Amino acid sequence: MAAPCFLTLRVATLAALALLSLGSSAAGHIEDQAEQFFRSGHTNNWAVLVCTSRFWFNYRHVANTLSVYRSVKRLGIPDSHIVLMLADDMACNARNPKPATVFSHKNMELNVYGDDVEVDYRSYEVTVENFLRVLTGRVPPSTPRSKRLLSDDRSNILIYMTESAPATPALAFVPLGSSFSAHNRTADLPFSAAHSQILLLKDLLSNSLSHGGNGFLKFQDSEEITNIELADAFEQMWQKRRYNELLFIIDTCQGASMYERFYSPNIMALASSQVGEDSLSHQPDPAIGVHLMDRYTFYVLEFLEEINPASQTNMNDLFQVCPKSLCVSTPGHRTDLFQRDPKNVLITDFFGSVRKVEITTEKISLQWDSQVVDSSSKEDGTAEERMGPLKYAEQLPVAQIIHQKPKPRDWHPPGGFILGLWALIIMVFFKTYGIKHMKFIF
Repeated sequence: MAAPCFLTLRVATLAALALLSLGSSAAGHIEDQAEQFFRSGHTNNWAVLVCTSRFWFNYRHVANTLSVYRSVKRLGIPDSHIVLMLADDMACNARNPKPATVFSHKNMELNVYGDDVEVDYRSYEVTVENFLRVLTGRVPPSTPRSKRLLSDDRSNILIYMTESAPATPALAFVPLGSSFSAHNRTADLPFSAAHSQILLLKDLLSNSLSHGGNGFLKFQDSEEITNIELADAFEQMWQKRRYNELLFIIDTCQGASMYERFYSPNIMALASSQVGEDSLSHQPDPAIGVHLMDRYTFYVLEFLEEINPASQTNMNDLFQVCPKSLCVSTPGHRTDLFQRDPKNVLITDFFGSVRKVEITTEKISLQWDSQVVDSSSKEDGTAEERMGPLKYAEQLPVAQIIHQKPKPRDWHPPGGFILGLWALIIMVFFKTYGIKHMKFIF
């Protein structure tokens, strides 16, 4: 009898151990899921989108920025968490054949300007000083909330920049079906057999007038920000606990030079070109005579169109979207300052909004407490009695003010009339009596 009892006890022990192992594995699986869900460590997302270009021939830079703006809004970042800076208004430019629109593709189907664009900084508000003030939070007290970057140490921030071209373009006739190259910028244009197009070409003077340079970024062709100033601004943000992780993307000539001096932690940077290379344009439109987008941003946005808020696509995939065979320039990225492995960083950690929930296995029963509700309603009633009924303020009668006639004023002779009258009296006196009678007056 002892042997069967021993076997039964052993079987029961093994079963209990199996159940414990299953329970622990299930709990561990739940913990792994929770850890994967919260691995980014951030609770909110922000985006700072900057186009520093003026003039009609920089149409594509505005289209770049508005396209990124559209993508981050589609993935869930609200306008309240986006700071949009546009140096020029291409939608209202007199040369725009389709007013109130900005297109990023030659099929002219997607208007990236749309009807819900909220531009926070426009025209000459887009300066190096204002950009640095937005990043560091050192804005005047009168600055409205929409123009502030109200991030904290749990914020993931996307900073996208595209830069200006020289203010002295050149006009050139391009033969039928031909291509041209200027400073390694190649444009193959699909001309019809009936017309030759006059294209707006730039950067034909010298490399000093190009979009960007080694270590600087132009603002409206009048000032520039250096990579040292940008690196110091990011360090101030880190010291002031204004970000958790930061993704910096720049589409300009020699863009990689702008992130060489970064030294603050948790920064990942991407650029459209290496030092010594130019960033190329894309999607020429003969109807308006300019290019619609830049190559790097075009392929990045083509990649983002396939992303949804629940996507598991990571940053390594973003690094591969525009190889040199497509961009012609060599895109670059820097991840040594970033603490996480890029393959564990989701695209939506920067381009999307945060929709996090707390995972719990415990049940929470919510009971209706009538006493608490009655006491709160009584307090609200007493507060309303003390304050009295609220009324809307009377609006100004704007229509009446505009159309009303001016009130009649009492007439007073003007000062010039009085002086003229006295001058006439003196002239008549001298003509009548002459200077010889002055001694009898005085």
